[in-house]
Amino acid sequence: MPGLCGFTGPDPLSRNGGLLDEMVRRLRRYDWYRSDRHVDPVARVELARVSLGDRLDAPGLAAAPDGRGAAVLDGEVYGTSDADAQRTLLALSGDDRALEAHLRGLHGMFSAAIWDAPRRRLLLCNDRFGMKPLYFAHLPGRLVFGSEIKAILADPGVPRGLDMQGLADFFGYGQLLRENTFLEAVHTLPAAGWLEYHPDTDRLDLRRYWRLASTGPRQGEPAERQLERLGDLFKAAVDRRLDEGVSLGVSLSGGLDARTILAAIDEERHPTATLCLGIEGSIDQSAARRMAAVTGSRHHDITLGTEFLSRFEEHLLHEVSLTDGHYLSQVITVPTLPVYRELGIDVLLRGHAGELLHMSKAYNFSMDEEALSIRDERALEAWLARRLRGWMLDGVEGSPLVGMTRAELDERADASLRACLDEATDVEPVVHRIWHLFITQRLRRETAMAMLEYGQYLRVRLPYLDNDVVEALFEMPPSLKQAERIQAAMLARFRPAFLDIVNANTGTRIGASQLQRALSTLRTRVLAKLGVPGYQPYERLGLWLKRDLRPLIERVLLDERCADRGMLDPHTVRSTLSAHFDGRANHTYAIMAMLILEVGQGMLIDADRGEI
Repeated sequence: MPGLCGFTGPDPLSRNGGLLDEMVRRLRRYDWYRSDRHVDPVARVELARVSLGDRLDAPGLAAAPDGRGAAVLDGEVYGTSDADAQRTLLALSGDDRALEAHLRGLHGMFSAAIWDAPRRRLLLCNDRFGMKPLYFAHLPGRLVFGSEIKAILADPGVPRGLDMQGLADFFGYGQLLRENTFLEAVHTLPAAGWLEYHPDTDRLDLRRYWRLASTGPRQGEPAERQLERLGDLFKAAVDRRLDEGVSLGVSLSGGLDARTILAAIDEERHPTATLCLGIEGSIDQSAARRMAAVTGSRHHDITLGTEFLSRFEEHLLHEVSLTDGHYLSQVITVPTLPVYRELGIDVLLRGHAGELLHMSKAYNFSMDEEALSIRDERALEAWLARRLRGWMLDGVEGSPLVGMTRAELDERADASLRACLDEATDVEPVVHRIWHLFITQRLRRETAMAMLEYGQYLRVRLPYLDNDVVEALFEMPPSLKQAERIQAAMLARFRPAFLDIVNANTGTRIGASQLQRALSTLRTRVLAKLGVPGYQPYERLGLWLKRDLRPLIERVLLDERCADRGMLDPHTVRSTLSAHFDGRANHTYAIMAMLILEVGQGMLIDADRGEI
């Protein structure tokens, strides 16, 4: 996958081609990728960048004329070329105050490594929201880093011991939190991270150049004016992510988020291809086709059928390899990914982070009346603990992890949650800390991993996760950011015809009354159960795990290698599978978590579950 890698100090693989060569090999997934390197043999610092090699990609990296110093960047800074972005980072590397101010003002998704030779230090940094993963391991006298953990593990000196806190977070919340990984020696760079390493003294300093904060909503401003201002900012955010002459795609569904992005695009200036993923007869596909017809976009349906299930193991191995097994993926998007390249799409816009505009529909963060009434930290923590933890292991007998009881797992997970909330003590009102947690943890540690799937083929941009849009949202009252209100106003302004196309999440037109939405939701569920075309969900992972994928699950999780690894508790594995297969419980996510963890550790540590 495109990304960065490098190390300081002696090369442990110097007799076998070199560590940097092996790190690059592990990132260079396809032969069309480009790789660029900087080696300072005197300082013993080596950096590399693997990039897409697309027509937007500038070859090379920024290097000082005398060869002492370089900057490499993974990702994008909007409004400037990759080459200019790297040159600016290098030029500012000697002035911390100027560099921090520059980073704070950037729009984009990126991580960067800078070797500041005059000051003999290595800098690692990333964007405000930390959407390009960058991992590091600090060993005695040296630092190793990479955009994928497998690149870091090319160094045989990196310890392979498990991080029980990371494992507890994964099974507690379905994702990693803070800077944890599954390996105790490997950490991820925090959002707006500034890691400074001095090889001469082996000193490592880690801080942040920016933090998400809020003093509370604006007072006395009419709701209509707030909606108008946010609409202006969102339109500017979409425009910021569009390039003239670039082949543009939008991942479309029947929901609100991608629909609003498509509505804000000027189709005449930026011809757009739309793609929708789903099973035959899904509401998402029918709604997406109608929207594409309104805009005149080239539309492509990608149907999940029997071929997808027959190749599920192949797709699973690909997904786990790409994310180092650190992402609880449903794997359903993997077979669609080559389609974007086949269609010649350069830039893909996706609706992730759109939940910030309607947090009543935000996965396990979905807010209810109780959440809106939160006024103190104790109530906040209690609500979050119930909503974020119950869905993963509810009904599972015992702990899935060897050497950790269920009570210990819950205690560790609670400790991580409290640590995350400690970062939001200056965010007001208290309920806004749910938004803060969604941005700093859900998007950074979960959505960012999902973007790796698409990022191996093309450039992915998220208009909702925009500096100006996020800041404006924190200035709006929580009551305004519920249901369809914000996006209904944007659609009425940008593309009114989209209001009449059914919202797949409610089953009715946008702007319908609460009673109409409730009746429509009930009707949709009944018709979906009856198998009526046009009322099907876009996936049925729980059913597939119980039926079509059962042989694969049993072959992996009941294999002796899984038990011998001493990571997953065999009794809990068996009881969880039995309850799900017999229909006594729905353990879809617990089973997927165990499956992904076992396959991932097999790849990373033992290399017995597929190639790295």
